[in-house]
Amino acid sequence: MVLVFFFLPNPALATVTQDNTAGTYTNDFNTVAGTSSTYRMGIDISSGSLKLKNSGGTYTAPYYTTGYVYTSTITPLFIAKWGTITISATTPAGTSYKVQVLDETNHVFPDTYLAGNESGFSTTTIDISSLSIMRTYDSVNGSSKMGRIRIKITFSTSAETTDVTPEIDSLAFTWTKTAGDLSASVQGNTGSSGFGENSYKDFSSTTTLSNPYYTMKWVYELGADSSPRSRIDILGNIVVKSMNGTNASSVWQFSKMMSLNPATGAVNYLNAYDGPGSSGNNLSVSQNNTGYIADIYNDSLFAFDLTTATVKWIYNFTAGGHGSDEAVVHPNGNIFMVRVNSSNKNATVWAFSPGGSVLWSKLLTETGINATMPLFLVIDGAGPYSFRI
Repeated sequence: MVLVFFFLPNPALATVTQDNTAGTYTNDFNTVAGTSSTYRMGIDISSGSLKLKNSGGTYTAPYYTTGYVYTSTITPLFIAKWGTITISATTPAGTSYKVQVLDETNHVFPDTYLAGNESGFSTTTIDISSLSIMRTYDSVNGSSKMGRIRIKITFSTSAETTDVTPEIDSLAFTWTKTAGDLSASVQGNTGSSGFGENSYKDFSSTTTLSNPYYTMKWVYELGADSSPRSRIDILGNIVVKSMNGTNASSVWQFSKMMSLNPATGAVNYLNAYDGPGSSGNNLSVSQNNTGYIADIYNDSLFAFDLTTATVKWIYNFTAGGHGSDEAVVHPNGNIFMVRVNSSNKNATVWAFSPGGSVLWSKLLTETGINATMPLFLVIDGAGPYSFRI
């Protein structure tokens, strides 16, 4: 006798899938995974869909007239630009749904950030590529990290049609991983300057741009910023990056980045980096005018096109911790930084390609290296991956 066993796929096993290689996220609502909170609606596992509930908390008529659900935070490992949200929905007569995009602390992005988001979207395909990857809701007191979103879905049915409910049986989300020139480029030989609050300096005096003498050409009022620093980019523009910190209520405030014309002080762009952060004097510039920022607060490594003020890529670290004060560019074009785990205090060196891919990481176990001491990487040129800490 021969016994033959057939294993049928269990739909409940397929639920939330995030593919960081493809830049996709899907939720087919076969389990409660992927949601952070719900009100008067939820996931009916028997049908594999979002539904309104009744007063008894089950998914049969008569249903509540309205309810909502928040997804868990969606954090792409590797991202340059948001993409599209796709909804598969059934809306019987008298019912409706709307979708809104939020930061990770459940603040709805205003229409000034994403047109139409305040009232919500009811289409099956929602383009959110116009929402800056560098945006969170609060431009003054930052409590949400950049490069992360949540989605709120609200169901409604009229009092006359409480015998039916809208249903959503899948949600899909896409993003673009990289953008711009990703070719290898060595660190630029650029100048730098320090600032005090509301101070000024003739930047050309510390570089080879033009005037070799200390003379005042112009003044730009920086305001009450927290120890901003500058770099001269490859085009000769002055890129100012604020170190930032906390306000009087110990809430993280937003870092800023701007570009100034060295001859006139005119602003080329402002707030290219517009989110909470504490990354210090850590803007490294490569020869193709890419700026790299190792951000402590956001747990991310950022790559910017300093000419166009656009994001090339962001790598979001999944483990808690803090970055080194500065990412450095190796002569072969690769980027290095140090991370310290916030739990066990172990330090790790990370190596990235110019395209943002992780080349390798190495836990530092050598005697004398610990998280209580400042950790800085310096390329010493002695080998293909030789540096000092």
